[in-house]
Amino acid sequence: MRAKRRTEQEQYEIIMECRQSGLSDHQWCLEHDINPGTFYNWVRRFRKQACEFPAPAGKDRFQAIHQEVVKMEIIPDQSTDLYGL
Repeated sequence: MRAKRRTEQEQYEIIMECRQSGLSDHQWCLEHDINPGTFYNWVRRFRKQACEFPAPAGKDRFQAIHQEVVKMEIIPDQSTDLYGL
């Protein structure tokens, strides 16, 4: 089923509500049953009209995940000679 069309005023209010929520745009859209692609199309269209919005709160779904790096020493197994040397 197709989502209902929203007026420009409704689109603007949705963008402002999202940006003031403290959630990422993507997370907010998912919680409010709005297609993130549609949301970003609205933002792009308003920016072309020289509208400015608050910056998104945090990074979207592609945010970096902290990952620890553990240094390991690799000791070759002396019992197997893979190259026949």
